[in-house]
Amino acid sequence: MALASLQSSDKASAGSDAICTKTYECHNHGRPKAQVSANYIISGKTYYLVKFADGGSKARYYLKHYDDFVAVRAALQQFIDEMPWNEAPISILPQLPETGRFGFRRSLSKIGMGSFGQKLQEELDGWLHMVLAQ
Repeated sequence: MALASLQSSDKASAGSDAICTKTYECHNHGRPKAQVSANYIISGKTYYLVKFADGGSKARYYLKHYDDFVAVRAALQQFIDEMPWNEAPISILPQLPETGRFGFRRSLSKIGMGSFGQKLQEELDGWLHMVLAQ
């Protein structure tokens, strides 16, 4: 599913190209960087605001659903599986965080009862950080 890119200034992302999260250290080695910086409920579905920066170009912002992360992980796994074991650019492809089976915690989080949505956002941010750090 293609989602529109958002036009925004760096002020919306704390004014820095360095990617920092509560759990992970900041790294800026000229590699692509990504940060899941917010989540929004649109038509009953949760979307995540993802900031991508790749060295010298201006940061780009995208709204992505959890299913988009699943598709990216599946494509990366297929790419890794087709490469000789010692040539794959990604050596460890972590599992995505769990979303829950029935959506009960997510539903409570959507109405302001619980922090499941925020926790999932932080875990997706950590997942992106681990993948891009390799």
